[in-house]
Amino acid sequence: MFPHSDSILVEGFIAGYQYVLEGKLGVLTNSTKKYQNLLYSLGNIGLHTDAHSRGSMTAGNGSYNLAKHGVHGIAKETTINFFGPAFNAQDMADTLYILSDGKQDYVNLENHKYDFVGTKIGKNPYTFEQIPLGSGPWKEAGKIAFSYPSVHACYGTASPICRQAYGSSNRVRIYSTYLGLDYLGRKK
Repeated sequence: MFPHSDSILVEGFIAGYQYVLEGKLGVLTNSTKKYQNLLYSLGNIGLHTDAHSRGSMTAGNGSYNLAKHGVHGIAKETTINFFGPAFNAQDMADTLYILSDGKQDYVNLENHKYDFVGTKIGKNPYTFEQIPLGSGPWKEAGKIAFSYPSVHACYGTASPICRQAYGSSNRVRIYSTYLGLDYLGRKK
């Protein structure tokens, strides 16, 4: 949904805005508002979201903003997969639980141990950790910005070169901490 920039500097500014300001001190971006519209229009009839990196902030910030304003019951048929997310998967699972009135109680997560976007920025657990022989955390961090394949680009049904370097990705469910509660936090 959010247009990708060819400039790493511009990407950094957009990501910084979404991470620090969007929905808090700053207004929601147009892409985040479009995601909210998708939730309203398709969330109860079958919306599937795959969000990678900064895209997880678009989905997460939009969803969280709706929940913060008391919206619920709009995402009963919504599923979400996060790949190397800059947004926290646990927070997304909790928000989805509220927006779906408890019908959706988890999000799926794929996150590499050395993908600093998913582990350090998003504060997510890792779900797989293989790296090429002779590599290490700093080398992998540099590859995220400057080369392919990288731990940040090899999720889902990845290319053969990705699978050779990093193995097959592992997807886990991150369950809402509200499991067993209604959207207001009361026991069901």
